[in-house]
Amino acid sequence: MSEGHKRGKLHKAEEQVIRDNINKLSIEEIARSLNRTTEPIARFIKDNNLISEQMDDAETRRIRLRGFLHSRNYWADVQKQFAEDELETWEENWIQVFQQFREDCSYTEELDIKQLCNIEALINRNLSSTHQCRKNMEMIQKKLDDEYEKDKDMRDMQYIGNLEAQLSFMRTAIPAYTTEFQKLCEKKDSVTKSLKATRDQRVKRIEDSKTSWIGVIRALEDAELRDRVGDEVELMKIAKDRAYDRLGQNHQYMDNKVDRPILNADTLDLTEGEDNG
Repeated sequence: MSEGHKRGKLHKAEEQVIRDNINKLSIEEIARSLNRTTEPIARFIKDNNLISEQMDDAETRRIRLRGFLHSRNYWADVQKQFAEDELETWEENWIQVFQQFREDCSYTEELDIKQLCNIEALINRNLSSTHQCRKNMEMIQKKLDDEYEKDKDMRDMQYIGNLEAQLSFMRTAIPAYTTEFQKLCEKKDSVTKSLKATRDQRVKRIEDSKTSWIGVIRALEDAELRDRVGDEVELMKIAKDRAYDRLGQNHQYMDNKVDRPILNADTLDLTEGEDNG
């Protein structure tokens, strides 16, 4: 649970706030207004069967996953390592990756996902720092240009020297940021490959399934592919049953003859009433 949030059972006044705003605000917005986490808000909505246009199945899963994340032993460490705005993105990345794996992860895979989210947060921090550094360089350069436009006897050489030193330091920092960014990207690629989450690895599993039975088994280890194959099998079963029922009934051909394309004990029962009629 995030530090600073109120704990314990919801008060009557808080429950009324939820009832009044359930169709106006998101769960996160209600939680912020009450200085609560989203979990007790979602639980109250569910327990009281409140209808919320804002809360669909996807959001319910996200709230549940966020609660699961906050219960993990590494979450307290993550909170100490990143700022509040960085934590929001960190949570979002963790939830998205966990959903990508259909919430089927071992603890070591969880630690890899944690490391991946850490690296992503550091990459974002690096890019923000680089952007801010470039903005500062532009601002200092403008001050220098303004100072140099003055007559020589009107220039503040000490001020100019200070600006030049700052500009030189920032020019040195840019390559350092670039080097750090490249190293972080390499680490990110390494962790992603460890999780077998790259597109090439997922496509390779599908390609391998076309060459051998072992390849099929390995491909079906991918939860996303397994769900898709299951959906296709179920659709084919429904289509087969509908076609069987249709072909087991009387069918009039172009020469006006009537017959049943499929005739057996089961299909005979389908049209027995028609024949007797």
